[in-house]
Amino acid sequence: MIVLLDTIALIELQQAYRHSAFIQLTSVEVLDVVISEFQHPNYTDFIKIINNFGFQTIQTESTWFNAARKYRDGTLSVQDALNLHYAKTFERILVTDEKPLQIKCQQEKISNQQISWLIKQLTR
Repeated sequence: MIVLLDTIALIELQQAYRHSAFIQLTSVEVLDVVISEFQHPNYTDFIKIINNFGFQTIQTESTWFNAARKYRDGTLSVQDALNLHYAKTFERILVTDEKPLQIKCQQEKISNQQISWLIKQLTR
């Protein structure tokens, strides 16, 4: 089982584990376009989470942008659409608490879970 985190999931995970010891996870991926949203000095905690948890950074391929276009509607960002494309193409579980993204996952039959599910996995 490999999970893919969206931006909101990263934020919630950071808040949940701000003062806790980090757990190494080898089956969590984050697209580089999601990580790029945190390239600001105010967000150094998020980069630490990605590094400390051992998340795998996935380099977005240029062809994915065109393929992900079909997921775009007025409610989803480019990053959301790319997460949908990647999760569907590579059979990942997309972890998100973002309602429009969850709805699109259901419509597209993409496996998804909320961040609370991932946190439960971490505390087992």
